[in-house]
Amino acid sequence: MTLLKHTNTHSISQHPYYKTFKLSVDIASKLIHNYHPVDLFNYLDNTYYKKSFLNCLERKPHETIGVLIHGINLIQSNFIDIKKTPEEFTKNPWINFEQFKQLNTLSEWNFFIGLIYQSDPTFIEDLFPNIDFSKIHPLKNNLEKVQSIFSEILTALVEIRDYTSNLTEENIGDNFIGYMKIITKTVEKIRNENSQLDDYLELADYVLNIYDNTGQRQFMGIDYFRCIKKDDAFRIISIYPPSRFITSF
Repeated sequence: MTLLKHTNTHSISQHPYYKTFKLSVDIASKLIHNYHPVDLFNYLDNTYYKKSFLNCLERKPHETIGVLIHGINLIQSNFIDIKKTPEEFTKNPWINFEQFKQLNTLSEWNFFIGLIYQSDPTFIEDLFPNIDFSKIHPLKNNLEKVQSIFSEILTALVEIRDYTSNLTEENIGDNFIGYMKIITKTVEKIRNENSQLDDYLELADYVLNIYDNTGQRQFMGIDYFRCIKKDDAFRIISIYPPSRFITSF
């Protein structure tokens, strides 16, 4: 119990990867209660993203992940099919690929990206630094790159939709590990090469391993060394379940 004294908790909370670890635990705690994915993305965006992150010359790990989450949420919100009934929205909130393919001309794509740009110019300029959005046709020489990122994100959203289609309050406990893997890896669809994201995904896998083992009461079955290589500060979680660890701060 002494490991959770104030001096220890303060030291752990100052670790550069603590906030990304806490993010992973927060995602897990929401998914195990069957959060709707749109609500989850909105929650994560509102909780873990700050506009000031875009102005950082060298982003900290949690700032990098916060920016990526914001991007996913911004794009997924523009993929929502507003024509669906509330019941249809609950099962599948997003457009399908047939609808996506209807954006098949440069003019249509310029209009589409223009709408998204207007909702958050700073982020879109950060995501596409080589595109001049002051031009009338900003995607003239960059259409394929934009299409590729948007297509990959929609692919990830469709995967989420397919996975969650059979989830219920009764079976979420047995299936949320796979659900979280899909959610956490969605951020890969919007990144450039980034070692901080690789570290985050490793920590996210660690959190999943902890939840899985503690849920099965296999407390000695976790591979600690591989995932705590960043710092021994994370060794604390080998003793306490994640929920207790997080609520100690």
